[in-house]
Formats: sequence, C-alpha cells, structure tokens
Amino acid sequence: MQLWRNLRDVHRYTGSPALVSRWVAQHRQLVPAADPATTPRTRRRGRPPVPTRTPPSAPQRRLSARQAAWLLVRRPKELEADDQRILERLCHAAPIVATAYQLAQDFIQMVRTRQASTFDAWLTRGAASGIPEIQGFVAGLERDKAAMVAALSVPYSNGQVEGQVNRLKLIKRSMYGCAKFDLLRQRVLARAS
Repeated sequence: MQLWRNLRDVHRYTGSPALVSRWVAQHRQLVPAADPATTPRTRRRGRPPVPTRTPPSAPQRRLSARQAAWLLVRRPKELEADDQRILERLCHAAPIVATAYQLAQDFIQMVRTRQASTFDAWLTRGAASGIPEIQGFVAGLERDKAAMVAALSVPYSNGQVEGQVNRLKLIKRSMYGCAKFDLLRQRVLARAS
C-alpha cells in the first residue's frame, strides 16, 4: 500500500492497489533476500510472514487457453524450439492434453490428405477419448457425417457458391432493405458485368 500511495502521490499513478500488488508479487524474486542476521526484527500483527521461495531458474512463459489450443493444432515442424518444449511439458504434465493433441493432429492430417477411409476410426477414438469438447465435436460431425465423408473424398467444393451468396447478401444489405427484388436483380447483374 505504501508503494501504491507513493506512486499515486508522487507520480500521479491512476491504477488500482491490487494491480501494484500483483506486479510486486510477480517481480519479488528480483529483489535479493535480506540477511536475517542483520535485519532488525519488528513486531507483526495479523498473518504470519510468508516464507520466501527460491526464485525460479528461468522465467516461464504463461500460456492463455487460446495460445495452448493453437500449439495443439499447428504442424509440429512449424513450431519453434521454445513452443516444442512447452508442448512437450503440457503433454507430459496432463495426459488429457496429450490425447487431445494426438486426436487434433490426426484429424488435421486426415483433412489435409483427404483420407475418408480413416474418418470412422477417428470418430470412434474421439468419442472414447473422455474429453467433453472433443466428444461434442464428434457428435456434431456424426450429425453431418455424409457431408464430412463427401468433403474428405470428393475434390469439389461449394466455396464458389458460398462466395456468390455472400456477395448477394452484401449487395442486399447495402440497399438497407428499401428496394424491391427488381432493383436488387439489376444491381447484382450490373456488378457481374
């Protein structure tokens, strides 16, 4: 609190005391430990002092859930050395992460190489994984299994159709709903030529 008051009064700091407290807690290992023989003892009230911890050997990078998920779906050969070490630590620390990583990599490989023959086996492994998020993903794929098998086995795509639908909706929205079909038809045809 004294540090926060000093920052507020002298340096016109507008942040909260909790933010200063968190920063101090994260950077406490940078301050050398005081020698107990030379430090005068003061009487404390309240909680007993927290024992000092030894500082970690190297600062560890904290991952958000999004960053961790991105590590799971990227190609292993595209990962940098630090990311590979983090991924190995994640997989070693939590077997469920290792299972999710293997399922994600197998699914991505199956889609990239269009291996429809391995789709049913992957669905079975995903349903038996015990990971609720993957089981939900598997349930969604099973509901639309025919489309998924077609996407994995047929080289055709409906991307062109989806692009035209998107373009039509964009033109329609730009008219603010104040015109009828005849004007929409003319604008679509005018933009096509």
